[in-house]
Amino acid sequence: DIDMSGLKDFETTSRTSALFSKDKHRRFWIRHLRHVAQNTTSIWDAQWEYSILAHHGLCITPASNLVENIGVGETATHTKELSLLHRPAQPLSLAQLAQTVPVQPQKDIDAQIMARVIIPSWYQRIGNLFRKILIYTQGQLSRTRTTRA
Repeated sequence: DIDMSGLKDFETTSRTSALFSKDKHRRFWIRHLRHVAQNTTSIWDAQWEYSILAHHGLCITPASNLVENIGVGETATHTKELSLLHRPAQPLSLAQLAQTVPVQPQKDIDAQIMARVIIPSWYQRIGNLFRKILIYTQGQLSRTRTTRA
């Protein structure tokens, strides 16, 4: 549903409240999805998120990152700089892939991600900024050492 045509119904159903452990998280997603639906900005991932939420889908997150975003930089459409969420891809064996674990909603982990990443407090934002500066500084030092050698 690229047009998010069922968003109004999604907002008003009692099922929507059951998806989130905190009301402020529900309000955040409703505001975010309304913004996407009302604008013509290319935000495919928000439309995908809406589809998952509206159909009570689940997303799984592997223990290690399996993909790399190669579309980062000044010429990129959205990702102008790496964030703390971007991690290098890790190899995965078929044996690891074959291991199955029951998939269930984990609202406690969802709430932690919302609090730390999506809508962090002001002191968490400052901590994230310091981490970005540290990562940037380390990258600059590495490049300087490489060019001197």
